[in-house]
Parts: sequence; structure tokens; C-alpha cells
Amino acid sequence: MAEVLLVNLATSVIEKVASYAAGEIKLALNHKKELGKLKNSLQAISAVLQDAENRQSANNSLRNWIKDLEDVVYDIDDLLDEVATNALQKKSSQGSFVQANNAMHFFFCCASSQKIRSIRERLDEIGALKRDFQLVTHPLNADNVRLVKTYSFVHEPEIIGREEAKKEILDLVLSIDNESLSDLLVIPVVGMGGLGKTALAKLVYNDDQIAKRFQMKLWVCHSTKFDLKRIIEDIIESGTGESKLMSELEGLQIKLRDLLRGKRYFLVLDDVWNEDANQWAELRNLLASDAGKGSVVLVTTRSARVASIVGNTAAPYNLTDLSFKVCWSIFSRCVFKEGVAQRNPRLIGIGKSMVAKCGGVPLAVKTLGSLLYGERDEAVWWQIHENELWKIDQKAGGIFVALRLSYDRISSHVKPCFVYCSTLTKGAYLYKMDLINRWMAQGLLHPSYKGEELEDVGNRYFEELLSRSLFQEVEFLDDGTVWRCKMHDLVHDLAASIAGEEQIVRYCEKQLVESPQRVRHIRWEAENLSKKELSKEEQQHFKAVGGARTFTFQHCTGKISKSFLKGLISGLKCLRVLDLRGSEFEKLPRSIGQLKHVRYLSLAWNSRIKALPTSTCNLLNLQTFSLYQCKKFGDLPRDIHKLVSLRHLYITSATMTSLPEKGLRGLANLRYLQLNNCEELKTLSEGVGHLTALRRLSILDCPKIASLPNSMRFLRHLRKLILVNCTSLDLMQGYQEGGLGSGPLNGLKSLESLEIVGLPKFEELPEGLGYAASSSLQHLLVNNCPQLTGLPDCLRHCTCLQTLSIWDCPKFCPLPQWFPSLLSLKELKIGACPQLSKSCKHRGHDWPLISHLPRIAIDGQWILWSKFFAKRDLNYLH
Repeated sequence: MAEVLLVNLATSVIEKVASYAAGEIKLALNHKKELGKLKNSLQAISAVLQDAENRQSANNSLRNWIKDLEDVVYDIDDLLDEVATNALQKKSSQGSFVQANNAMHFFFCCASSQKIRSIRERLDEIGALKRDFQLVTHPLNADNVRLVKTYSFVHEPEIIGREEAKKEILDLVLSIDNESLSDLLVIPVVGMGGLGKTALAKLVYNDDQIAKRFQMKLWVCHSTKFDLKRIIEDIIESGTGESKLMSELEGLQIKLRDLLRGKRYFLVLDDVWNEDANQWAELRNLLASDAGKGSVVLVTTRSARVASIVGNTAAPYNLTDLSFKVCWSIFSRCVFKEGVAQRNPRLIGIGKSMVAKCGGVPLAVKTLGSLLYGERDEAVWWQIHENELWKIDQKAGGIFVALRLSYDRISSHVKPCFVYCSTLTKGAYLYKMDLINRWMAQGLLHPSYKGEELEDVGNRYFEELLSRSLFQEVEFLDDGTVWRCKMHDLVHDLAASIAGEEQIVRYCEKQLVESPQRVRHIRWEAENLSKKELSKEEQQHFKAVGGARTFTFQHCTGKISKSFLKGLISGLKCLRVLDLRGSEFEKLPRSIGQLKHVRYLSLAWNSRIKALPTSTCNLLNLQTFSLYQCKKFGDLPRDIHKLVSLRHLYITSATMTSLPEKGLRGLANLRYLQLNNCEELKTLSEGVGHLTALRRLSILDCPKIASLPNSMRFLRHLRKLILVNCTSLDLMQGYQEGGLGSGPLNGLKSLESLEIVGLPKFEELPEGLGYAASSSLQHLLVNNCPQLTGLPDCLRHCTCLQTLSIWDCPKFCPLPQWFPSLLSLKELKIGACPQLSKSCKHRGHDWPLISHLPRIAIDGQWILWSKFFAKRDLNYLH
């Protein structure tokens, strides 16, 4: 692993040792002494890591020394976690079985002292060898790059320089004589990574002429190894929206033929790698068998061999480098504000030299431009210009020059989070909150001040990576926050190369690795696990990789056997992240309670599981627990209150009628609670009032919930409340006439975002909410509320409101005269509200009340738009 990642791990471990020794966790005296010695040894070694990294490429012995050190640091971290977990267990069980617990604690203390001493001796042996390498000391937290300055996000410039390529491909597609073309036309677009093949395909795909010419448009990205079943599933999903089909190949072929039969379609197969002509022929025959004449498949690939195999009806279209003029235009848009370039002629000279070295690769140019945005220090520009990474042969992998530079300049504490992204499937969406939860589980989030929420730390890290263009295809929620994004394949490759082969392993059933004890993250590729019985050899191999911290499946696997689950849990004792989403089993083994280090557990999309073993409640470190779309799941375990570290809980239930009031009392750390498709849920229970740290509450598709509990008024830290398709919910229940009194929403003093969708009984907001959230509410969305006739008067007090969206409320009347008093309002969106839409249009009755706003959209069309706002905000309408 790269030195900076090891330094981050070592720094984190040293901080833990220091805090434990200082009394944050009650420890025996001998524990404190041993931990003190351990800290001193680790600090002495960590101080030379930077020098070791700089010299390891030419010294195999030094490289092995770093690997040995890394192993010990991981072992120290695991041991410290055991110590903290034991202390947490002792604290949570006070008053119950005291004598037994004291005896167990005494035994643990003795065992821990021996473990600490043993690890310290190993560390000292490694430390003694550092003298042989004559390593030079550097400060542990030295950072060669200045801290990132805050600035507005640099949005992707419009795709330029591909107008001619787009026209040529369109001309080829549109010139086809449907009657004379007897075979499926396949057009391969070939070029190196980062040239813009996908961008070009999107330009063609979204052109109006394509929409008019073809009866169906389909888009499939398949950058992993060739999988006919998965490709067919993706094509069907693109055409119908159906996902998770879980059918056999024969059934999928029939569905595909039915989908394409008689239709002239345009299909994009993006990022194809398969070089097996027989496998391609099999897919091609399926695509051509029942399709209408004139159908076209556009294939993008980096491989000339792939292009020659698939393009038997059309010559490959070779995408060339962009001209220097176009690259300079892209760079200028990313780096310079309007008019600034002319005032910095020296920077222009340096910049042009750097752009020339990007070799016409737009992704490299854009990444470099994002790196230099807002930077006006000429010395910094020269430093990047002269970086030795530029000397790498452009043809061999010049894209990594700019990408690696972008990585090098992100904050050192954010780098491990970037590298961890390589554990996730290439090309898949990265869901922001889920990604932050994984970082949190791995201990990668470090607050910059006491009391900073871990979720806020993760958000800062995410925004920094986003600002460096290391994420792309960003999608936003209605309130403007990021929902999900993707990581370019090349950026993913960069993260994987930094992590090293020993850190992230794409496992399969028979795969072995040279150094299994150094495997830290496992992404399992095997598919059919429904009848998998682990042999003794395979069980031993699971134990050999027992230091792994992540286990996830590459794709949805369907049914998995008890034997596989038990072998996984018994072998991988150090897991922090256990992601079983998309797998199906009826029972989770009782041994799940032995994973004392686990912090992230996802059972999402399991259509068979009905209950959890009571041992699940032994996972005292668990922070994120997902039962999302587990549609047969029943009630939460009785001892759910024991999950004292839980911060994020996602629940789908078939039978649960109420949240367990006693169970909620112990969840004082819960920040996010989402209830989804709980069809029998009638009440949240008054126990919700104990969730005093809750920041987000989402209640989605719970048709029988009739009212919110009165205790909700105690949720004084709640920032976001989302209510969707709760058809029986009446928000006025629990209030006196007019919405005053001590109702459930009257204490929400921190509420920033409120979304109300699909509530047929919603007629008005409680007056008390307007007063409570008057200085906090920034975003309000109301959609599909047929009884709502106007804005509640309580909103006039919400002077911080910035965005207001009103959709599909047919009885909504004109705006109130006090509307201009919402001085912070920047955006108004109205749709499917006939009376309101008419009155708010230019020269309408309400136009004088809203004409001062920067942005106004009515029925999907912007009628007023300020250039101050970013272009990506147009996505909100979609």
C-alpha cells in the first residue's frame, strides 16, 4: 500500500492508543504501560515512512519491510478495537450478571496484556531493522501539498471538439436503407481510455434524429468480464425498467426477443472488453433474430481487437485525439474565470505547455484543469509542470499523469477514502451516503474538531473528491444535495493501482492469492452459491484471509447456502463491512454475533429473510444496518436497543405494525432512520422521542400509518423529514385547531428540508411548525397532494427558505400576498397545478409577487433563469 495510506492508518492507531492510555477507556495499569510503549515504538517507525516510500522502488528488502510493518499496524488496530469493544460491552451490561462479566473481563485483561506485549515485541523487531536502511526522519503528518482551498464546484464544460465525429456517425446511421439492410448494423467506436468515446456515444444517442428514426433506444454499459445473462438483463432493464429479474438464461432470451420483436432499435453497448468471437456471435444472434430492419448497435471499446470482431458490417470508427486548440479551450474553461486569462500571460504559457503534454486526451485535460482551478501562484504551476510524472510515456499511460497529480494534491486524510472506492464495482453508481457509511466503518473519517459529526466529515471528504473531478455523472436530489455519482474507469484503475494487488481482491471460488494474510478487501465474483458446500480446503482459505476488512459481492448472487454463509462468518473475523445485498437466504447464522468488529451490515434486497437471530444484537460496534427491500421481513429483534453504536437504520417489513418503543430507547446515536414499504406499520410509537440525535427521518410507502407520534417534538436535531406515499397520514392529528399546541412537529427547530409527496389528507401545515423551523427551513417540496389549496400562513415566518417546489396539487390557489416576504427564496418550481401555473406566468395575477426571484420554472420550463446558477441545476427538473 502507498506510504500515505499506511501513515494514515498508523496515525489513526497512535491517536487511539493515546486516547485509551489517557483514560478515555478504563484500562488496567499494565494495559496502560504496554500501550504507552506501543505508541512510542510506532511513532518512531512512522517518522521514517515517507523516506521509506521514496526509496522502496529500488530496494526489495525495504519494500518487504514496509509490508511487514503494515501487517503489524493492522493487527494493532484490530487489538485496540477488541479492547474498546470489551469496554463497551462491559458498560452496556452493567447491572446484569455482574459476577460473570467481571470474571470474563479479568480473563480478557490478562489475554489482552499478553497480546499487546506480543505485538509490541514484533513492532520492536521491525523497528530495529530500520537502521539497516539508514532512513531519514520526517514529521509524521507532513503534507507536501497545501490544503485545498474552498471554491465553487467546477462543473463539466459542454462536450466540445466532437461535432465532426458526431456528424459522421449520424450520417452513417441515418443513411441506412432499411429495406436493403439484411443484417444488424454494428458500429464500433474505438480509442484509448479518456478520449471521450462514451461522451460521443451520448451525443449521438440523445440526438433528436435518433429519437425520430428508431422505435426504441437502449443503453447498456458492460465494462466487466463478458456475462451474456447479465447483458441481456441490462438490455431488458434499459427497455422496460424491470430490474433484478432473477430468471434463467432461457427465460431471459424469450423476454429479450419479445422486447425487440419487429422494432427498429438503437442500442449502445458502452465499454466492451470481450475479445471472444464466439461469445460475441451468440449475443449478436440474439440481438438480430427478431429485430426490425435498420436496427443499429453502437459499440465503444478501447480494444482494436474487439472493434474488429464486432464490426463486421461497418469499419471501426477510430476516435482520434482532440486538437490542441480544443484541449486549450477545455482547460481554459476549467481554470480561468472570464477575462482572467488575459491578465495572466505567464500562466497561459505554462498552461499551454501542460496541455500539450496531455496528448489530446480530454479527461486528462479536464482533470488537470480542475486541479489548477483558482490557483494563481506561478510557482505552484511550475511545480506541477516540472513534476517527474510528466516524463512517463504518454502512449503507455499518459492519462495517469494528470490523474495521479490530481490524487497527489488531495488532502492526505482524504486519500484513503479515494483508494477505498476501488473496492466497489467498476462502472457502478456510488451512492453518496452509502459510500460515506463505508468510509466510516473502515475508520477513515477524522473530525477536524471535537464534536464534528462523522457524516459531516464524510461529506467534506466527498466534496473534495468531487471538486477534483475524481467523480463524474453526478446526480442531485431535489434539495440540491448529491445523490449519486460514478467514477471513471481510469480513475477507478488509478485507485486500484495505489491500493496494490494485495489490498483488493476480486475473488472467485477457486482463486488463490500469494499472500492471503495481506488481503484486506474481498469482492466476490462467484455466481451460483445456492448449493455451495465449502470443502475443508476452502474453509481454511477463508481463515487464511481472516484479516480482510471488507466482503462484498461483485453482482447480485441470488440464493446462497448456509454452508457458504457460515464459512464466511467463521473465517472473516476482522470484517468492518459485510455487504450481502442482492443475496438471498432465509436465516442469518447465529454466529453473526461473533463479528465484533463489524460496523456496516447490509442485507438489502433479500426477498426471503423473515427474522434475525438474537445474536445480531451483540454487534455493539454496528453503525449502519440495512434491511432495505427485505419484503418478507417481520419485526426487529427484542434486544435491538443493545446496538448502542447504530447511526443508520433502513427497514422494510411485511408485518411490523409499530417500532418497538423499548428498543428505540437504546439507540441514542441513531442519525438516519428510513422506513420503506412497511405495509402494516400503523405508528412509529412514542419511543421515537428517545432518538434525540436523529438528523434524517424518511417514511416511504407506508400506507397504514395514520399519524406521527407526539414525542417527535423532542427531535430537536432533525434536519430532514421526508414523507412519501403515506396515504392514511394526517399531519394535523395531535394538534389543537389551527395547528397550535404541543404537536409532533412543533419542536423541530433544526429542520432544514421538508418533502411531502403523495399525502391525500394533507391540507395544511401545522402553524407551530412554521414558528419552530422559522430560522432553519431552507427547502420545501410538496407533490401529489390533491387537497392542498394554498401555502400555509406559517411559512411566512420561514425567512431562510431558499427553494420551493409545488407539483401536482390541482386545487392549489394563487399565492398569498405575503409571498415577497420570503427574502431568502431563490428558486420556485411549479408543475401540474393548473390555477397556480396560470397565475404565475408572465403577466399573470401572481407575477408581481415572484418576478424578483432568480429562478422560476413552470410546468418543466424555466421562464426565468439567472446566470449566477450552475448549469447542473437544470437536472432538478428531471
